[in-house]
Amino acid sequence: MMSDRNTHEDLSVGIVISARSDWRLLHATLQSIARLASQPALVIVVLPRGREYLVDRPEFAGLQLPIRVLAADALEDSWLAVGFRAMAPIVDLAIFLSEGTIVQRDCVKQVQCRYAAWEDLVGIVDVVADTIKVAPNTENSGLAAGSQMRNGLLHSLLRRRLRARSLMPAVLSVRLAASGNLRFVTFSTFCDWMSYAVCLDQLRARGRTVVGVAEQARELQVSTERRSAFEFGYVLYDRLSRIDDYIDRPVEASYLNPRTEKVKLFVEQALQYLLSPDTRRHAMTTLKGMLKARRDTKMRERAIQRELRDLA
Repeated sequence: MMSDRNTHEDLSVGIVISARSDWRLLHATLQSIARLASQPALVIVVLPRGREYLVDRPEFAGLQLPIRVLAADALEDSWLAVGFRAMAPIVDLAIFLSEGTIVQRDCVKQVQCRYAAWEDLVGIVDVVADTIKVAPNTENSGLAAGSQMRNGLLHSLLRRRLRARSLMPAVLSVRLAASGNLRFVTFSTFCDWMSYAVCLDQLRARGRTVVGVAEQARELQVSTERRSAFEFGYVLYDRLSRIDDYIDRPVEASYLNPRTEKVKLFVEQALQYLLSPDTRRHAMTTLKGMLKARRDTKMRERAIQRELRDLA
């Protein structure tokens, strides 16, 4: 329902950043936040416990942002839950994103306007389709300059239409007053879309939820891929295949469609192997990881069926 009682300035906003592996990506994200037209009331950087070395605290002073650094135990707590608990008493809206996500000048203002216009809006996930790649030896100043560039229109359209959402970063925003008792699930360091979709499924019964494409954010990528392609393919396919082990699936349609995601994953890696010589090796290793996860899934299913037959 349209709201005429609040303007967007009435809604305070906090930003939670998941910092995982690269200080340069975190710094580029923080620099983009410092340039926002509407500044957040609080910025929380959540690190995996034991990786506090990723934070260069003296650098924070020059950004003139209200930054708080927290640690999350991946075995016991989700970075989403850590950020949510810290934000809930302070702001009206919380925005969750990962390091390397570059937000544009009007990002926070746009989020405020959307929630002010619709008082029943409780959650939004915007998939980040635009990407910028920089060389692995690029310093912070080069990352900041690179974040001002845009990739081609055709490339962006293809990513939006054809790419599996599990392969792209995303931005989650929630109205905190309507988000109590959410169950946050972190599947892995590169499955943010899955974690966000699970949150949105839970919020559906509480109000309006939206999935779209981020017009006010882009992904900054360092060309050298740090994670193992085999591990990436295995973990992503395994999490999609075992989604019911992590959450109670909603009765109604879910934002997360594992079958469609897996088909898109296989198609994209196959196309990269056939059409892109530069990424052929990476695509093949990713496919091997996905196929290994598929075989393991089938073996688990057959083992469960045998146990059920034995019990009968």
